[in-house]
Parts: sequence; structure tokens; C-alpha cells
Amino acid sequence: MAELERTAGHAHHAVAVPETAPGVGTYVVMGVITFVFTLIEIWVAQNAALAGVQKPILVALLAANFALSALYYQGLQYEDGLSKLSFGVGVVLGLLVAVSLAVLLQLGVIIR
Repeated sequence: MAELERTAGHAHHAVAVPETAPGVGTYVVMGVITFVFTLIEIWVAQNAALAGVQKPILVALLAANFALSALYYQGLQYEDGLSKLSFGVGVVLGLLVAVSLAVLLQLGVIIR
């Protein structure tokens, strides 16, 4: 069971946070990873040979890039499993709504 800490009369779940903040090297690595994702996304968008599958590939790459950025830069890597799960469910539901809307528009079910 998670330990609780009391702050100003409110109970909070204790979260394991590292003693020191990430160094410059860590931010550089994350920046390089994000940059590589962006380069791949641009390549996919510009590659005519992928015309039939560009959109699904781009959605997957953008979702992965967003999730990686949010998990790292927003500090979610230090949160408990329930917080990560709720974040993941929100991202998946958002993607499902976006993809469903695009499909319904393409099929003409929704009037443009």
C-alpha cells in the first residue's frame, strides 16, 4: 500500500523522485530522440511511395513522440502506475476519436 504524507492538512501519495535533477546530457539525449522522430515524420510525409499508408504511420509516430515527450518532460516517469495508465488511456481515446472522425469524414457519413 502506498505511503501517505501529510502536507497542510491534505494527504498525498508519496512518489519516488530522484535526489538530483537530470543533467544536461539527459536533456540532450531526449532532444536528439525527439529530433530523430521529427526527421522520420518529415521523411514519411514527403515520401510519395508511402502515399497509401502515410497517415497511419504519421499518427503512430506523432503519438509515440508525444507520449515520450509527455512522459519525460512532464515528469510522468516518476508517477505511479495508475497515473501512467490514466495518461495512456486518455491518449488512446483521443487517437480513437481522431481516427474515427477522419474515417467517417472520408466515408461521407459526416457531412463536410
